Amino acid sequence: MDLMMLVPDNESQSTPRLEHVCEVPEEEDELLELIAGNTLIPRFRRWVVRQCMLSINHPGTRACMKSTASINYEKSRHIRSYPYMIHPFSQFRCHWETIIFVFTLLVLSVIPGLATFYFEEHEKLIFGSLIIDAVFLIDIVLRFLTGHYDYSTKVIVLDPRMVAQKYFKGFFIVDLLSAIPLEILAIFIARRQKNEWYYNCLYLIKIARLRVILVYGKRLCYNYRVSFQMHKSLETIIISMLIIHWSACLEYYLPLMVLRIPGTNEIGDSWILSDYMKKKNSGIRKYIQSLNRAAIALTSSAHFLTVKTPEDVILNVILTVIGKIGLIYILGQVLQLITTLRSRSKGYSKLLQQLHEYMRYKELPLTIQRRILAYFDYTSKKSFEREKYIMTQVSSQLREELLFHNYNKFVENIKLFRHLPPQAITHIITSLRSEVFLTNDVIIKAGTPGDALFFIVSGTVAIYTSAGKEICHLENGAHFGEVALVMENEHRIATVVAIETCELYVITRDDFQKAIADFPNLLSKLQRLALEILDKAPVLEEAFGRDHSMPSNINISNIIYKRKE
Repeated sequence: MDLMMLVPDNESQSTPRLEHVCEVPEEEDELLELIAGNTLIPRFRRWVVRQCMLSINHPGTRACMKSTASINYEKSRHIRSYPYMIHPFSQFRCHWETIIFVFTLLVLSVIPGLATFYFEEHEKLIFGSLIIDAVFLIDIVLRFLTGHYDYSTKVIVLDPRMVAQKYFKGFFIVDLLSAIPLEILAIFIARRQKNEWYYNCLYLIKIARLRVILVYGKRLCYNYRVSFQMHKSLETIIISMLIIHWSACLEYYLPLMVLRIPGTNEIGDSWILSDYMKKKNSGIRKYIQSLNRAAIALTSSAHFLTVKTPEDVILNVILTVIGKIGLIYILGQVLQLITTLRSRSKGYSKLLQQLHEYMRYKELPLTIQRRILAYFDYTSKKSFEREKYIMTQVSSQLREELLFHNYNKFVENIKLFRHLPPQAITHIITSLRSEVFLTNDVIIKAGTPGDALFFIVSGTVAIYTSAGKEICHLENGAHFGEVALVMENEHRIATVVAIETCELYVITRDDFQKAIADFPNLLSKLQRLALEILDKAPVLEEAFGRDHSMPSNINISNIIYKRKE
């Protein structure tokens, strides 16, 4: 593969880069309007709200938000419409999920041991159980107050009704059962009935929180940039250890509970009543023996303490089945890791390694290396090559429909294009090409001839006069340079610089002329229309002298100045 394909090939990349120092006044902080005041309490409230808002450093923000403009819009939408909701890409949610993940892991590790080997001391567990249930209930409440990202529509949902509706349809009942202190309620009922054998098993309902380990663990690995291989390895280890741990506790717990059932005599054949187990006078020793027995059952090996009672037989059959399923699960995870490692080594990682070797061989300066890597990272994240491949595989009719769907929202905002026939619009859409500009790249330089129209797909650009004065910013959906399509002697009077990594759609004058070639009188009509639009346009230096809001387009042509002279 030609590695030079990984860097931009447009002419603008050879022009000098400008270090953008923003001169446009920052927009007012909407949070100050919502929570006014500089005393300690308002400042603390603003800090809390900011922790619950979208965070620029969150990996989900970089993956789902295309530019600074979309980030600012999302923050504004959150503050104005849903100020009491928690954003799924916030620092608070990330920290809370970390706490709940660790807390749940500790609970699932401690609860079965305490319920089994401190069976008779259940009343001492009440206070700890209340704390556990309180934390889980808080997590449920926060789930109702936290939005989610809808991957099907690519929209962040913050509407409380939609959030609650999704949670109710999901695992709300499971989470609620594992958080309600049923064991405490059962204690009072059992005391009245003088029957306390069954309520101890209610502690084991906490196993339903295993789903939280899987879901939050996946998110944490994504948030903290843990590799897919490491994530799958840790997940497999945690699940396997919890299954073995719970199996060991159940090996001792089940016969112990059967012995406490009213009307049941002591079963001398139970392994926990054997002479060997009577010598184990501590919880640790009993657990080690139970762990050994569980490992034997999971691997279908032979017990040296024979299985005689019905509950032992049933439990060991179940554990044997679980062991077989667990073995299949582990083998599947290992095969998935091997497949992923091979595919990645042939794909992204291998190409990245070749790129590093190429830059080292060419002895490129460190600044250029960083820019090439930034360009490669952006294009690979946006799946540019995948989109090109898909376009080459579909039929011409389907390709035209896909392009029309992707580009029509940009084309329909151009006043000149509103007078074009559908055939010309279709030709223009199919002629659009995508270009990526890195931070501080000069897209257009003042004084150069104009020959293209630019649409901003994602990112933010700054507009400078020929004297170097910053006028304004343009963001997603804006466009500039449309006069160059119909005027041959048009020169740029402004310099356009990328403030951040930007993706732009470009249509050149040559492609535009081909699109209207079948309509001889159309060009002169468009030229007159362009001059009418320019006559109404303000002078560049005065266009945004008072209002610093983001415009949708700006005139950078010198023709308007000639006419006004």
